[in-house]
Amino acid sequence: MSVSGPMHGAIGPAASKKDNLDFRRFSELVRVPFELRNYAVLLSLLRMDPAGARADYRLAKQARALGAMQKWRELAPLIGMLRNRRLATVVEIGTARGGTLWLWCRLADPHALIVSIDLDTEAALRAYGGPQQIVRLLSRDSHSAATRQSLVDILERRSIDLLVIDGDHTYEGVKQDFEMYSPLVPDGGLVLFHDIVRPAHLESCRVDVFWGEIKQHHRYYEIKERSGGRGSEQWGGFGVLVQGSPGR
Repeated sequence: MSVSGPMHGAIGPAASKKDNLDFRRFSELVRVPFELRNYAVLLSLLRMDPAGARADYRLAKQARALGAMQKWRELAPLIGMLRNRRLATVVEIGTARGGTLWLWCRLADPHALIVSIDLDTEAALRAYGGPQQIVRLLSRDSHSAATRQSLVDILERRSIDLLVIDGDHTYEGVKQDFEMYSPLVPDGGLVLFHDIVRPAHLESCRVDVFWGEIKQHHRYYEIKERSGGRGSEQWGGFGVLVQGSPGR
């Protein structure tokens, strides 16, 4: 497992004192020898916060069971990074089977607004929201100006605390999603990319190329498992971008 970023400490001005402590601890994982990968990271998390680490991994595995296509060994550290942030508004582009939508509902505020944008989203996924949460599903093309306007109408002047970009994985597609929706994320808010490690079997996936360009201008964190989990192939990885913050 590799957890890295150009700057350590709290992610953005929205973080609390508790966040600062958690992120300082989280950033210490950078010092874990890369060859030890998952086991060293897991042991470090367990030592720092045993109950929290177990809960994070439990949530990650539950999300996988509900259809999340991300690796649970990458999801768990991401959960640890997010669980003490205030997520009042979450927008996910690319929901697929809904496993991560369920996860964002678990991590968001009890009264949060969670919006999914995907070409074909099952109405039943609304049930993933908590009793006081609002879950809205936009079964539309994220690249459409009408879709963006629908989102703006739903937000009602709210800003987005967490924007998840995991839809169109072509270079042009991921770039367009970022350019269209990231202006709705305030300074200190987070933009999350998945598949920053290009799978060898998906030639059209170019998230890694756009990520390599955009991260140079922001504070960012990367969560990547060295082992691919599919033989020797590498794939997946999360890139967490802090909106409005300078790069190196």
